[in-house]
Amino acid sequence: MSSTDALLINDNVRYRDTLTYDVANNVIKLDGYQQINGNWTHVYYLDYEYDKDGNLTTRKNYNSFGCSTFELGGIYKYFYNNNQLESWELYFNETDLIEVGTVTYNAEGKKLEELGTMGVSNQNLFVNSLRMFPNPATDQFKISTDKNIITAIDIADTTGKVILKETNLNKKEANLNIANLHSGVYYIRSTTTKGINTQKLVVQ
Repeated sequence: MSSTDALLINDNVRYRDTLTYDVANNVIKLDGYQQINGNWTHVYYLDYEYDKDGNLTTRKNYNSFGCSTFELGGIYKYFYNNNQLESWELYFNETDLIEVGTVTYNAEGKKLEELGTMGVSNQNLFVNSLRMFPNPATDQFKISTDKNIITAIDIADTTGKVILKETNLNKKEANLNIANLHSGVYYIRSTTTKGINTQKLVVQ
């Protein structure tokens, strides 16, 4: 196996990715480092798995949240038909289906569209009891409930990487500051005393 480094600079924040390859030259691991206080800190890594034809089948995201240990975040599972990507699924905690994606092609095999839709896991628990507003949001948003207690909230990007984590909330209403988030789509995972719900938030 071999590794290479790639230095990325995003809004003056310096990142370094180290790639590890297998004998077939497939990337099997990506280690992400961020320069914090002048030192390179290992902040996340991705594991990749392939089938016998070299098609990517699984991608697992792990995050450290600034600690010395890593937690499993999102898991992407990819499905193929005749070696052509047909669909994918995004899971949190290995079993909670968050999003399902389908890919369509034209007669020449060129990809026309890739569409993701929200998963249905645990959604029926919170149809009338958990509210998130405003949506779209800019600097902050609120999650509230009348029937149970919010214990934790995670905000993940579309790769499944958790970028904001609030724990030990234990309240019926939570205000979250998102002024530092870039515009785009995020997934808000709320853990309550009665279960878990994931909602899509648009940040403008």
